[in-house]
Amino acid sequence: MKQIKLYSEGQPEFDTQRDVMLTKEMFRECVRDNGVLIQRAFSDGFVIPMFSSFCAVVNDIYWTCRTHSEGKVCK
Repeated sequence: MKQIKLYSEGQPEFDTQRDVMLTKEMFRECVRDNGVLIQRAFSDGFVIPMFSSFCAVVNDIYWTCRTHSEGKVCK
């Protein structure tokens, strides 16, 4: 959170193509109801527990399903 830089027009580093003007009050309003989500985003809380096991399951699903050719593409 300390690394978030809030810009305002008139500051030399403000670039409307790159930056979004966000006041501290607007930022607080955006994150007010999302405290847990914001906390996880800044503390590696989105990490999948036992990631290698997760990857193994996804890999198994892929190899099981890769040769299936029945069915039709949805339109």
